Amino acid sequence: MGKKDADSDLDDYEKLSKKIFESYFEGKATENPNYPLIRKYYKEANKNLKSLLLYGLDNYPGRIDLLSDLAFFHEKEKLLIS
Repeated sequence: MGKKDADSDLDDYEKLSKKIFESYFEGKATENPNYPLIRKYYKEANKNLKSLLLYGLDNYPGRIDLLSDLAFFHEKEKLLIS
């Protein structure tokens, strides 16, 4: 695998991450979000959700909702670890 392939994979990853991030937050902002499903991922301290939140903060550091979501996530994660 050459540098060109690695760069292409990284670009694809960024596009996919942005698409997933936007999809998640659009779904969360709808008139009737699926709160039971969203809560499930927080209660499980889902690693993919954590990655999504961290991706969002890296790319949109001014979003208070992301910081709030990460704080809530951390509370659930702490409970599972203790």
